[in-house]
Amino acid sequence: MNHEDQESPLVRCALSLSQSLANSLESYSRLLGLEKEQQSLIETGDLEGAATRIAQKQELLAAIQTVDQHLQEEYKAWLEVRSMAPENLRERLQEQVDNLQKVISEILVIQKSNEENLHHHADEIGQKLKEIQQRRTAHRGYQQRAAQDAYGKSRYYDKNS
Repeated sequence: MNHEDQESPLVRCALSLSQSLANSLESYSRLLGLEKEQQSLIETGDLEGAATRIAQKQELLAAIQTVDQHLQEEYKAWLEVRSMAPENLRERLQEQVDNLQKVISEILVIQKSNEENLHHHADEIGQKLKEIQQRRTAHRGYQQRAAQDAYGKSRYYDKNS
């Protein structure tokens, strides 16, 4: 068995892992983009737009689960042959892992911020809804009073006519 035959499964495994890492990075980068858009929408008070981004994130997260599952399988296979891999190949793959971890870390920071901002806005929204309800109640009270006054006046006019 020559050196090429030994490297072939190793190279295939490394290439497969590299592709899985690239796919994960692409998916998580899209998720990061949605998180940033959601953050901007929350900050500007566009909660409807933020809700749309949340729905888009849910769809993307479902796809990411499949990508991550494949990545885990590739990573397990890689661990079996990693010790035989040349240093430069291990470093290249580790660089991809590091890039993926950076994106995921950034996502987590923005998600936490978004959750806090949504909670902050939830209080604000609750207060706005309460104010609207109070105005409606006051308006209904005014309408009832106006209707009673109009009824009283119409009765008065009917009696005097």
